[in-house]
Amino acid sequence: MIPIQLAFTSLFSKFRTNGAKYGDARVKLMREVIEGIRVIKMYVWEDSFKRLIKKLRLKEVNELIKVHVLNGVNYGINAGSPQLVTMATVLVVLYVHNDHLLPDVLFCYMLLMGDLKLYAQLYTLSLPYMAEINVAVKRIQNLIDIVEEPQFYVEYAKTGVMPAIPGRPSKGKKGDRVVLEVVIGDGRATTSTPSESDPDYVAQVVLNNVTATHDSLDAETNTGFNLKNVNFTAARGELVMVVGSTGSGKSSLLLSLIDEMVILNGTKTCSGSVAYSSQEAWIMAGTVQDNILFGLPLKPYLYNSVVLACSLTRDFEIMPDGDQTVVGERGVMLSGGQKARISLARAAYRDADIVLLDDPLSAVDTHVSKQLFEKCISGLLKDKIVILATHQLQYLHQATKVLLFQQMKFRFV
Repeated sequence: MIPIQLAFTSLFSKFRTNGAKYGDARVKLMREVIEGIRVIKMYVWEDSFKRLIKKLRLKEVNELIKVHVLNGVNYGINAGSPQLVTMATVLVVLYVHNDHLLPDVLFCYMLLMGDLKLYAQLYTLSLPYMAEINVAVKRIQNLIDIVEEPQFYVEYAKTGVMPAIPGRPSKGKKGDRVVLEVVIGDGRATTSTPSESDPDYVAQVVLNNVTATHDSLDAETNTGFNLKNVNFTAARGELVMVVGSTGSGKSSLLLSLIDEMVILNGTKTCSGSVAYSSQEAWIMAGTVQDNILFGLPLKPYLYNSVVLACSLTRDFEIMPDGDQTVVGERGVMLSGGQKARISLARAAYRDADIVLLDDPLSAVDTHVSKQLFEKCISGLLKDKIVILATHQLQYLHQATKVLLFQQMKFRFV
């Protein structure tokens, strides 16, 4: 019976793994539906998403049905196996002893089988749980085994411990200038992050012949949605404006500077602290002030300067509790323009050496856009390295450098 039950355990694991896969896909789709429920309602896509969710749920239920059918068969075997094993054993003993079986031998055998019956039943009942544990451990192991992208190792500066890199000794201490080299395919990519304690420290951004991709799986094939051969430098006090059509690679350039893309070739150097404002403003549940400070201590002079530069003074006046107004989950109480200005204010309040702004002016009116550019981007942040991706071409004449992106390639204008 044990081989049959071991085969059942393998089937349990297979069906339970498939069920978990379909369940994960269904939960992910449900989360996306809930997050985008306004758009779904606006375009009347309820039936389409309902069919998709129902299809995944049916696949999940089918796998669960298989699991429960196997469970039923397993319990049936568990109930009948002691009798079957007893009968088979008696027949074997009769055959060995030439059909002569003494009562004392038979009763001893029956007593022994009665003692083993409990353990056999517990073993059978444990098989489904062993299969569940096996599936859970594999899923946890897959999560643990996920490899971080090589350029993330520059985070060692926060701990002072140099991470081990294949083919290179683990050495170095906090404060050293470090260049991490990562070989991917036929290309070589390097990332450099000098520390502020370095005597040669200068805030700067340098990209030298950089090719990068969003998907780490493309790192081996050098295919996919890539930045191609990007070269530019930016020093303190410079305003670099990145322009181009939608999908040309402006946001990808900023993402590559914060290590959210895999560098396939070339070298990237970002020295100094970095503040990033995304194209879609991210607002957390809490007050407006909490969203601007974002965990930093309150510095009244800097805070007031940022609020004024980001044109939030008027908004605070009309809000019921000023900057202590609770914005709700994901800023449901705020307009698109208010979200964009709060996101910009958060980046400005960080007082970072490098400020990356992904089209913060697109969600505001023309006169507000002019105020933000003059008072914040070219005013409050004039001593920073500011890299601004934008469609507002009327401000190009105030930029130190202009990068024009076309089909993931760039040229200076």
